[in-house]
Amino acid sequence: MSLKSLFQQLNKSERRRIILVTILTFSLTTAWVLFSPQGALQYYHLKKKIQTANNENQELREKNLQLRQEIEKLKNNSDYLEEVARKKLGLIKKNEIVFTFK
Repeated sequence: MSLKSLFQQLNKSERRRIILVTILTFSLTTAWVLFSPQGALQYYHLKKKIQTANNENQELREKNLQLRQEIEKLKNNSDYLEEVARKKLGLIKKNEIVFTFK
């Protein structure tokens, strides 16, 4: 006997009950898969969080590289060091006069 023939042998109320139990089971399983602590929504949230952290890490790596290059220039290039000292720190050479215009 097949499942279909067994199902057809049941009376109307038994068939409704089986259909209701099946729908309820499917609904609860779907809800659990989506909303449980290990569910699809939590997975999506964590995946997005990881992507954001990876993007931030990449930006920080690039910034660190720029800073390392800046340090190397400051250590090895006296002209660049002088330029930075003049622009950022407002330093001047001996016997220089600074004019500021407003």
